[in-house]
Amino acid sequence: MYAKITALDNKLSSLNERFVVLETLLKSDAEKALSVVLLSKDLKHLQSSIDTKLTAARNEIDRVYSQNTLLLGLFATMAIGLLSLAVANWFQGRKIKKEDSISSE
Repeated sequence: MYAKITALDNKLSSLNERFVVLETLLKSDAEKALSVVLLSKDLKHLQSSIDTKLTAARNEIDRVYSQNTLLLGLFATMAIGLLSLAVANWFQGRKIKKEDSISSE
């Protein structure tokens, strides 16, 4: 029982020494002690600001991607349309040349 009391007494004196050290630090340089808390708050605020901006950037990237997809579809449709017009004109030109050659005979 005496050993347990001695161990508790040693732990209590160790804690007391640690509290004395903390107390002297706070008394000697309170500004530094408070600045750690303020820096922690600033860091949390900065992290939330970065997260908000990151989300906004991702949304903007998604918007640009969808616009590019639509534009690519539009260009493909235009290319198919122009190709079909060119093929139709080519066949029409061959048909007219055949009719001219038949009528000139």
